[in-house]
Amino acid sequence: MISELRQSINATLYERVSSPLYGTLIISWIIWNWEIVYLTFFVSESSLEVTKLKFISDNYLNIHDLITFPILTSIFLLTVMPFASNGAYYLSLLFKKWRTDKRNLIENKQLLSIEKSIALREEIRSQEEKFDKLLDTKNEEIKILTQEVENYRAAAQQAQEKVLEPAKELVQRERKKATKSTDNEEFEQLSKSGKINSFIKTGFRLLEEELILKRDLGNVPEAQAFGLIESAPNNIKVARLTSKGKDFFRWLILNEKKADNK
Repeated sequence: MISELRQSINATLYERVSSPLYGTLIISWIIWNWEIVYLTFFVSESSLEVTKLKFISDNYLNIHDLITFPILTSIFLLTVMPFASNGAYYLSLLFKKWRTDKRNLIENKQLLSIEKSIALREEIRSQEEKFDKLLDTKNEEIKILTQEVENYRAAAQQAQEKVLEPAKELVQRERKKATKSTDNEEFEQLSKSGKINSFIKTGFRLLEEELILKRDLGNVPEAQAFGLIESAPNNIKVARLTSKGKDFFRWLILNEKKADNK
């Protein structure tokens, strides 16, 4: 309760002091009654023959100093001073204008009229619009030229691929021939070496059954070493032909037919 009352009093005092009316009135009263303020705060009562209150009451209390003059001074400050301040500001503006005119006159500078300023602004805006249109046109031309370059590049690449395609096919055929020739030489060496004869005899079953137990084949280590067979994915005891192994038996069958024909 006391805290709320204190806050209310502080708010009221702040409102009174910050108000132009109350602030001017307080300042005016202090100016007219400065002796009272001085005696109250800075003069010791022991230096007086009577009390401070009695001394002030006998010498400084009169209706004009306490009320009339402070009120009149406040009215003067609140009414006349704003006009005086505005007049001073107006004189300041007149002085600045006079100084600007003199500077322009001395420097031989002439300010543009409103009509000329508007005309100049319109001309600048027109030039900006022309520049924007020209820029858009050039950007469109650049876009078209870029697309044409891309089209020419794609066409050239297609033509190059068509020209190089027969050469690529020839290279691939030559590689296949070289690979086939190399495989044929290897297959012939394996066939004549005698190291996989047992595998050859039993391995033909792999062409029909695909999966056979390794124990039913001959020369299993050698056949695996030469890449002809491999273990089944789920059972290492079972073997199956690799693509090289199929090519080997295909070569073997063809060569046996050639030998029979001879």
